[in-house]
Amino acid sequence: MRQEPSLKRSANDNIRHFLVLALAGPISGCGQKLIHQFCDLYEHARHDPNEFSEEDYQAYTKLLHKLVDV
Repeated sequence: MRQEPSLKRSANDNIRHFLVLALAGPISGCGQKLIHQFCDLYEHARHDPNEFSEEDYQAYTKLLHKLVDV
């Protein structure tokens, strides 16, 4: 993200909106499906009252590593 100084996340933007905007720049190599899967798990961990299981955590970290690698 340091390569794109114009891409900044404002207080009103959620993580999904920010990452979708980043598709046009620094993370153009990843697909929109990856971003939505990652954000779904992120929102589940943060806001869903249902248990965030070990399986969910493993899927989340796998997707996070894919995003970081891009």
